[in-house]
Formats: sequence, C-alpha cells, structure tokens
Amino acid sequence: MKGYPASGVYPPVAKATNICIIQQMSLVLTGYEVLEIAALDVANGNQERLADVVSLTPKAISDMETAMDQFSGANTTCAPISFTKEQWQGLISEMGKLRSWSQEAAVRFILRNEFNESTTSLAATLQESELRIKYGSRDPLVPPPLSQAMYDEVADHLEPKLLTLISALEATDSLAVNEASLLVAVEAKKTKKEFLQDAVASNPDMPVLRMDIASLQIMLSYRIFKEALMLKANLNATASSISTSLGEFETNQNALRDGGSGIPPVIRNRFDIFNQWDQVMGSWTVFKELILSQNGQIGEMEVALVALVEDLQTALDLYTIPDEPLVADTLWPIIAYGAIAAFVLCVFCAACVVFCSLRGQKKKADTSEV
Repeated sequence: MKGYPASGVYPPVAKATNICIIQQMSLVLTGYEVLEIAALDVANGNQERLADVVSLTPKAISDMETAMDQFSGANTTCAPISFTKEQWQGLISEMGKLRSWSQEAAVRFILRNEFNESTTSLAATLQESELRIKYGSRDPLVPPPLSQAMYDEVADHLEPKLLTLISALEATDSLAVNEASLLVAVEAKKTKKEFLQDAVASNPDMPVLRMDIASLQIMLSYRIFKEALMLKANLNATASSISTSLGEFETNQNALRDGGSGIPPVIRNRFDIFNQWDQVMGSWTVFKELILSQNGQIGEMEVALVALVEDLQTALDLYTIPDEPLVADTLWPIIAYGAIAAFVLCVFCAACVVFCSLRGQKKKADTSEV
C-alpha cells in the first residue's frame, strides 16, 4: 500500500490511494496476521489451533483474491463500511497519541540539541502512527479510513506537515522543530475534529469529546515543558506563552470535572474519575510550580512531567468509560430516601422506648401506692 520503487526486473509499485483498495488490504492484512498467529501456535505444539488454521485459510484467500481484482482494475468499487465503538475509540486514541508525540518529539530534540541530554528520536514512532491512521492496524486496533474524503484529509494535509517535522528532527534547528511540531498538532486537531463528528454521529453515548480533551491534556503537558525548555535556552518562547498554556490546561481540567466546552459534568457516582482528578491535580501542582520557578531544574521538571503524564493517562482510560446516568439518578435518591426512612424509624423506635419506659415507671408508682 505504501508503494515501492523499481528493483531489478521488478517494476515500481504505485502507492495505494483508492479507499476501496486500502480498506480491502486492511482486511487482508488482519486476516493473514490472525492466520499467522494460529499457524505459529500449531508449529509450537498447540494442536487445538489447527482447526482455526483450517477455518481461517479460505477467508484469507478469498479476501486476497478480492484485493487482487481491485489492484488489477477489474473491480474498484466497494460497499460503505461502518466502525464499531471499539474501532472509533482506537482511531480517536491514535490521533490523540500522534498529537502528543509531536510535542514529545520536540521536547526530546531540544533536550538533546540545546542541553546535550541523551534522548531517543520519535521520528519512527510518528511515521508508524501516521501509517496506522492511513491504512489501519489490527494491534493496536486502528481502522482504515472510513471514506475517501477521510483518507484524503490525512494524505493531503496531515502527512505533509508530519514529514516536515520528521525531516526537521533529522537536522539541528530547534526552532524549526518547534514550528513543525506545532503545525502537526494544529493539523492533527483539525483532522481529529472531523473524525470526532463522525464518531459522535455513530455513537451518541460514547464520551467522545471528553476523551478528546483528556488526551489533549497530555499534549499540553509536553508543550508546556517544551516552552519552558525554550525559555531556558533563550529560544523563541516567553513567560506569557507559558502562562497561556498553563491557563488552557487548567481550564480543560476543570471542564473534565465540572463540565464546559461542550463536555457535561461528571456524574455523581463516578468516584473513580473524581479520585483520579484529584491525583492529577496533585501532580499538576508540583509540575506547575517547577515550571514557574526561576530556579527549577530540568531534571526535576522531567520527573514531574513523567508523573503527571502517567496520572493523565490513567484518567484518560477512565474518561473513555461511558457514564450511566440512570444508575446514578436512581441510586442517590434511594440512598437519600433510605436514610430519611431509617432516621424516621430510629426516632419512632426511640419514642416507643421512652413511652414504654415512662409507662413502666407509672405502673410501678401506682403499685407502690396500692
């Protein structure tokens, strides 16, 4: 699907851009991967998987024959497809990771280029993520583009900016890397917005916007650290830009609990989210203080960033779980009215005890007089 140059007697293979071919080849690759896993299990002595190999083989061959017809031009049409909730979640997650990796890649570059730290480039990670978004993946689960328009959006707009960032990561200009990373983040946001609209339309009960903002917090954490590094290195960054990013993070964080920016507030029985929100704010306070401190050490900031991102990732996993408002709306009234009923019952019982006690004392007094 990526295309291949001519080699010896073999002619060049053009890059696949037809969405029908891409969707069919994604189906083929998934089928062959599952078949390969089953075959390797059999080779390693698991004879129970032999039945899976037998059942999977005809489907894999049939899917490949369909793909061959499409490549040859004999059949270039395909029926519309739809995504499952898990596939939508996989696509949204991958877009969020790509957005965050664009800033983390710049952070690693600046640490190496300006502060002589030993870091690993994320160029390959960015490239692999973009390929998953363009062509799909079985593991991690990322579906191929839903339509030709979705593929074209990625190929025509996101991919060129991503290639610019990857090229900059191979050079020595920190400002160029920063600019390219910001362009990728902006373009990823535009592309993801279109995906989100389709996801909401297909799955109105899935907390799509909440998931998006939660993943955005991870990207903002890396961007804030990047801006702090640039300020220390006397690059094109100001305290004002850092302050703006800090404010954006806190606005989003409050919206993730109290609602805002199109996100509903967290329902009352999601104690898991409330507890993790507090955990995030604790990590955020430490990170923010180091960012704002004139004497903050880079090493300390890195440690605080890692802790914050870990807490944000845990929160993101919780935010992907849909709320159950009916359960919440019935649970709390039951608890409230149950408590009231218990209180009334206790008062009644206490009154009965007092009444019986007084009555007993009166009878004793009457008996004494007699």
